[in-house]
Amino acid sequence: MFRSISTYLIMGLLLIFGLSLAGCGSESGGTVDTPPLVKQSYNERCITCHSDSSIASVEIVHSMGTKSLQGEITGVTIDSGAVTVAFKLFDSSNNLVPLGSVSDSSIRFSISKLVGEVAGDSSYWQSYINRIETKEAGGPGPMPDGNTALQATYERANTTGGVFTNNGDGTYSYQLSFDITDVTSPVVVTYDSSLTHRIAIQISDNIANPFVDFVPNDLPLTDTGPTRSIVANASCDECHVKLGFHGSDRIQVEYCVNCHNPGSGDAYSGNTVDLKVMAHKIHRGEDLPSVQAGGSYVIWGYNESEHDYSTVIYPQDIRNCTKCHDGSDSKTPDGDNWKTVPTMQACGSCHDDVNFATGANHGPDEIPQQDNANCTFCHPATGTVAYGKSVTAAHEIPEQIAAENFQFNILGVSTVEEIGGSLDVTIEFSVTNPNTGVPYDITDTTTVDLTGLGFLIGWPTTDYTNRNSGSNPAQPVRAGVTGATDLGDHTYTLTVTHAVPAGVEGSGVVGFQGHPNMDLDGDGQLDDRVPVKSVFKSFAITDITAEDRRDVVSIAKCDQCHGSLSLHGMNRTDEIQVCVICHNPNATDINVRPAHKRAAVDGKAEETIDFKYMVHAIHAGEKDKHGFREKGIVLYGFRGSVHDYSDVRFPGVLKDCVACHDRGTYYVPLGDEVLPTTVGTGANLADPDDDKNYTPTASVCASCHDSIDSKNHMAENGGEFNFVLFKPEEITTGGPSGTQPPGHTNRTDCSSCHG
Repeated sequence: MFRSISTYLIMGLLLIFGLSLAGCGSESGGTVDTPPLVKQSYNERCITCHSDSSIASVEIVHSMGTKSLQGEITGVTIDSGAVTVAFKLFDSSNNLVPLGSVSDSSIRFSISKLVGEVAGDSSYWQSYINRIETKEAGGPGPMPDGNTALQATYERANTTGGVFTNNGDGTYSYQLSFDITDVTSPVVVTYDSSLTHRIAIQISDNIANPFVDFVPNDLPLTDTGPTRSIVANASCDECHVKLGFHGSDRIQVEYCVNCHNPGSGDAYSGNTVDLKVMAHKIHRGEDLPSVQAGGSYVIWGYNESEHDYSTVIYPQDIRNCTKCHDGSDSKTPDGDNWKTVPTMQACGSCHDDVNFATGANHGPDEIPQQDNANCTFCHPATGTVAYGKSVTAAHEIPEQIAAENFQFNILGVSTVEEIGGSLDVTIEFSVTNPNTGVPYDITDTTTVDLTGLGFLIGWPTTDYTNRNSGSNPAQPVRAGVTGATDLGDHTYTLTVTHAVPAGVEGSGVVGFQGHPNMDLDGDGQLDDRVPVKSVFKSFAITDITAEDRRDVVSIAKCDQCHGSLSLHGMNRTDEIQVCVICHNPNATDINVRPAHKRAAVDGKAEETIDFKYMVHAIHAGEKDKHGFREKGIVLYGFRGSVHDYSDVRFPGVLKDCVACHDRGTYYVPLGDEVLPTTVGTGANLADPDDDKNYTPTASVCASCHDSIDSKNHMAENGGEFNFVLFKPEEITTGGPSGTQPPGHTNRTDCSSCHG
C-alpha cells in the first residue's frame, strides 16, 4: 500500500512539473515557446580532492617528489698509496647536513683511471675496485654454471680497513681500504700518477653523484688532464626525466662509467656491461639485427634479476647520434668521439650482426678487421673516402635533411555561405623553400612530387566533433591540392564546396599536411617520403574572430624523445593541432577493425582514438610488460594494420605530466569545452548522440588508471563510464517514452543538469 501511494505522489509531482514547463507560452497565447536546449553537463567531483588548492591536487599527486640532499668532493689526497676523500653533504638551502638517517654503509666510493687512446682504441675508464662474479649452479642465462666475469664495483664507507671520519658538521672524509699503488687482485691495475683519475660517490637519497676528476701529480685538485666527457646527464634526462638506476641512487653518467667499463661483464649472459656497448644495445633493443634474427638482448643483474631489453623501441631514428652525443656542449668536450674515434666495440654495439674477425656483414667487400687501428681509413669523421663512408655520412637521415627545404604555408582562409547554410571554404596556400623563400610549382614533378599534399577541415575548435562531415565517425573533410588555381606566382587557391555543414557555430580549422616525394636513394623513383611540419589556420564561422583550439602539449617536448614526431606515413608531422582534428573525442577506429570483434587482437569492436585518452594509454603500456596499465591499448590503423602498444616502455617518469604538458594545462576541473570520450559509436556512426562515452575527466584519468578499483573510485565521485548522452530532440519533446517531464530523458542522471 505504501509503495502505491508513493508511486502516485511521484507521478503527480512529475505531472505538475511537466505542466509547469508546458505552460510557459508567448503573450499572444496559444503557441507554446520551445524551451532552450540544455547543455550536457557532468557531475565529476574530482575538484573536491584534486583541485589546484587541495592537498591531493593533480600537481601534487603527479609530482616526482624532490630530494634536497646534495654532496660535493672538497679534496683528495694520496699519501703512500692511501687515498683520502674529503666531502660534504648539504641541502637545497646550502645548509650543511650532519649524518642522520644516512649511515656510513649507505655511502659508496668508486675510483678509476683514464687510459688514453692507443692504436685506434678509444680511451676508457679502468676501475681500481673489482670483483669476480660467478654464475651459480642452476642459475639463469645461457652461460654454463661456474662461468666467471670481472666486474668493477665500489667500496662502502664502513669497509674493513677503510677509515671514515664524521666531523659532526656535515663535512666528512674517507680513506679507502687499499693501497692504490699495489692493486693485484682480482686483477692487476697499475697505478700511473700522470693519468687522469676519477672518484665518484653514491649517497642514498642524494640528488646527484658527486665526482671529481684529477691528476695525482697535480694535487690538490685542479682541472688539468685529459677528459672523457662524452654524454651529459641533461641529454639523458630529456627522455628519462631523471636518470637513476640500481635503486635510483646511481644518477650521474660520470659515476656509471666507473663501473661500466670495458673490463666488466655479466657472468650469466656472457655480455659486456661496458657502457658504450650496453647503452647502444639497450636503446636499439627490438631493432638490433641479432634480435630481428630471433635472438635476445638480456643482462642479468642483482639477485639474478632478468633485464630483457629485446622489446625496447627507440622513439626516434637511431641514426641521430647527436641526440646523446653533443660535441658543441661545453660540458661534453669529447662528445664528438662517436665520429672521430670509431671502434669495433662502439659500432658493433648497434650493428651487432657484423663479425669483424671474419668480415661477415662488414660492408659489401666483407673486409675483416682484427683491431681498431684502421677504422678511420674507411670511416673518417667527415669527407669522401674511397672505401666505406664517413661516420657522419653513414648516420645522416636523408629525409630529415630534405625536409629542411620545405615549408607549408596557409596564407588565408575565407568562407562563403551557400543556400541552405553550408559554407564553401577557400584556402590560399603555398609551399616554399624556407632557405630561399622561393615557392614551389606544385604541378612540376621533375624532382619533387607535391601532388599528394592535402587539407583537413574540421569544426568546432572548442573541441572537434566534425559533425555531419559525411566522414564517420567524427572525421574531418579532406581535400587534395590537385585542382588548385595558381595565382601566377605559385601561390594557390582551392575552394572546397559545402565544406562546413549548416548549423555549425564557433570557429573551424584548416590543417595543411602531407609529404613531398623525392628520390633520396638514387633509384630514379620519386617514392621517398619527406616529413614536413604540418601547419594549421583557424577561421571564424559564427565567432567574431577565429578562435584556436586549446593548446596543452608542447611539440618541443614531444620531440625531445621523438626527434621529429611524424606519423601516418610521414603525412602528419610535428603539429599536435593538426593531429587533434582527426583524433577528437567522438572518433574511434571502428572503420578499420575486423567486422566481428572476436577477430580483433584485443577482442574489441572499436577503440577510441581521442587524443586525451589514446596518447596517455599508449605511453602507459601494460603492467606485465614493463608498463603501468592493467591492459595495454591496441589500435587499428590504415588498411587494418594492428598497433599493439602494450609493450611500450615509457623512458621517463609516467606521472611527471610536465614532461609533455605545459604546466597548469592538466589541472581539474577541465574546461567546459572538453567533451566526453566516445568508446562505442552506437548504431549510427554519423550520430554521436547514441554513442557510449566516458565523462571527460574520467576519460583522462582512466587512460592510465584503467583498473576496476580506479574506475570505481571515479564512478563514486561522479565519473561515468559507457553512458549515452541525451539527444537534443529529447530535451524539447519530453523524452523518448513520453512518460517523463519535458526536458528529461532516462539516458542520464539528474545531476547532468541539476548539479
